[in-house]
Amino acid sequence: MVGNLRILVSATDYRVGKTSFIYVISQVLGIRFRYEKPSGMSELEKKFIESDEGETLTFIEGGKKYKIGLTKNEGDTSIEVDKTILIARYVEDVFDEITLASRVLSNIKAIIINEIPENEMENIREGVDKSDLNIVGLIPYDKFLGGTYIKSVRDYLDGVFLTKPDENFIMEEMLVGAMSPSCAIRWLEKVKNAGLVTGGDRVDLQKLALDTGIKCLILTGNFEPPQIIVKRAEELGVCIILTESDTLTAVEKISQIMREEISEQKKDKLVEIFKRNIDLEKLEEILKY
Repeated sequence: MVGNLRILVSATDYRVGKTSFIYVISQVLGIRFRYEKPSGMSELEKKFIESDEGETLTFIEGGKKYKIGLTKNEGDTSIEVDKTILIARYVEDVFDEITLASRVLSNIKAIIINEIPENEMENIREGVDKSDLNIVGLIPYDKFLGGTYIKSVRDYLDGVFLTKPDENFIMEEMLVGAMSPSCAIRWLEKVKNAGLVTGGDRVDLQKLALDTGIKCLILTGNFEPPQIIVKRAEELGVCIILTESDTLTAVEKISQIMREEISEQKKDKLVEIFKRNIDLEKLEEILKY
């Protein structure tokens, strides 16, 4: 099927699905390959993506995004490959982002647009029809894949629940409460299904977050909030997690778990969504010389 072929999987943004894509290809097309990731593999990536050192097809997972290292001729643009597959997260100007990437990355043979909101899918399809870009997949946004179960957040932080959690709640975004309430309110009003990470002693931000519809409070430093906050959260169905970690450490830990694109819970859903929304025949052709 393949010869000595090096394929770079690059992306326009952070956490856009490079590892997930490589995993799904191994499962759906049933091919074996070498897997390289210059920035280093996490334990989950080592677990789910089996690298066969004897294979001549090599998938190289690029950096956080293709632009990083551009001015120093480092990163994705400096890797010698035969073909590139680009994964782009949906943004309003996604076709401009793809066009810009096409000017600096070598030999882009396939493009996938990921995390497309349901209400934008038709507009994106129309844009694809009008473009000459080789787009082989349009992946809808799925909160299960984009977020993290709140119980996983609690476990990762070695925290405790101060209110009864909705175990099916998926935290899709994280905000850091290190600013004044007047600055925080404009961010709190924009987010949906988000968690606020802030000090347990920042009662002003906790109250504001509850008033503006935040779904989860992650309180750091092991400072328990006053009972009025706990009671109000219970009334609103808001989860509170208390952790001994300081705010910076908690943010780093949550960022890590949200970056992990593959898990036992997500892997079957990944395969299902990618199979349904990617032209696998086209993709298989690309993996040939």
